Amino acid sequence: MPAKLIKRVAPEYPPEAREKRIQGTVRLNVIIRKDGSVTVQNIVEGNQTLVPAAIEAVHQWRYQPFILTGQPVDVQTTIDVVFVLNE
Repeated sequence: MPAKLIKRVAPEYPPEAREKRIQGTVRLNVIIRKDGSVTVQNIVEGNQTLVPAAIEAVHQWRYQPFILTGQPVDVQTTIDVVFVLNE
């Protein structure tokens, strides 16, 4: 069952990335905790200029906790944060 995101914070586009016109996806391995908070385990891929903004945003995301046999559990998954320049 897919995770139910209840709070999403958009990343702030890094000024350096904007100036250099860097776009792309940052893929993160994360753990969605029993309380719905997100902990980043590692970076799978993505431009290093975009990574800090992606991590900062994802730390603020909240999910509905996963329930297994009536109890909340931690779940490991991946999250993609997409950066696209809007002009």
